[in-house]
Amino acid sequence: RLSIAAGLAGTFENNQYINYGGWGMNDALYQTFRRNPTDPVRAADGSFFELNRGFNYKNPLATIDEIQNERDAKRFFGFLKADLELFKGFTAGFNLGYTRNDYESFYFEPMLDTEVLKTQGYGRRAYGNNESRVLETTFSYQNSFDRHNLQTVAGYSFQEDFNTGLSAQGRQPFINYSRSFNLSLFQNVIPGDINSYKNSNRLISFFGRAVYNFDSRYYFTATLRRDGSSRFGANNEWGWFPSASAMWNISREKFMENVDVVSNLRLRAGFGITGNQEIGNYNDIEYYIAVGNTINFETGEEAILFEFAHAANPDLKWEENREINIGLDFGLWQDKISGSFDFFKKNTYDLLGSYSVPVPPYPVGRIWANVGEIEVQGFEFNIQAYPVRTRNFDWRTFVVFSTYKQNVISL
Repeated sequence: RLSIAAGLAGTFENNQYINYGGWGMNDALYQTFRRNPTDPVRAADGSFFELNRGFNYKNPLATIDEIQNERDAKRFFGFLKADLELFKGFTAGFNLGYTRNDYESFYFEPMLDTEVLKTQGYGRRAYGNNESRVLETTFSYQNSFDRHNLQTVAGYSFQEDFNTGLSAQGRQPFINYSRSFNLSLFQNVIPGDINSYKNSNRLISFFGRAVYNFDSRYYFTATLRRDGSSRFGANNEWGWFPSASAMWNISREKFMENVDVVSNLRLRAGFGITGNQEIGNYNDIEYYIAVGNTINFETGEEAILFEFAHAANPDLKWEENREINIGLDFGLWQDKISGSFDFFKKNTYDLLGSYSVPVPPYPVGRIWANVGEIEVQGFEFNIQAYPVRTRNFDWRTFVVFSTYKQNVISL
């Protein structure tokens, strides 16, 4: 039996913003608050009324009308999913997903040369694109026999993300009419006003999971992942991440059949290791950036000056979180009162961070590395009660108590 599902969705945005978050001449709210209420909105000739009453004093409605601050965005998402049951209980799955986000922004401040206001003008235009491609294949098997139930899944996952963008800006527009749509009309463009970027990262995973329960009383779960990320050094791109948990449903035991007060009682424990790769791209390699213009001392001609931007670390690896959790869930009088107790302890090893290093031997003063360990442990208790529960009315009271302690083991 084959089942197929597919979907496609898209959103379009057109945003027009107003500057209001600062204390400058082009911040509409700031200018509104300091505006003299006796000043008219427009002059006799129909233009916006301006009068020099102090530093950066400007008509807020003129600010809103003259400044261009726009952003267009498009988002698309599509997926294709197929499941084929090869024989009873055994299914092969395939999932393909694609996401794309595009945005374009425009910003313009006019050049003003009047008796009251003199500004050089400014314009900026930017474009960015983010893509994510996901491929996942799985094989799953589930079966129930007698009082046993087994569910297993194994699979492979591939995800690749791409980011591209560019921006350009300038000052002193030849005319204000074209705003930021034609940046070639800006007369003052300096090194650093044009910028672009492109980067990508890849995450590959092999994974397996098994869930077993006996008579809905004893539950066991085990997982194993083998993850590889392009964000880490060539020597440590891959990591192993296992986990296991168990649960005892005490309320299903025979000795609890006549205990009417207790409607739910479960004891559980779990241990797992997870990895963290959220450090951005290319923090494991050495590269340069352009920092300005200089003169080539051999030819006397103008050249671009480069400098070290990042030091390489081929041993950069996954940050690991190892956590143990022990808990008890309870319910009394058909769950009119219910809650849980939880104790947890988490140790984070090989903390990822940017650390200071001497120059030399390193080409720059900072490097991404794995340093240190942090331990977090605590206890949490929550209880909820339904003093009143009727067909048309529920009254619920909820109380939570927790402790949290963090220790820096090493740095």
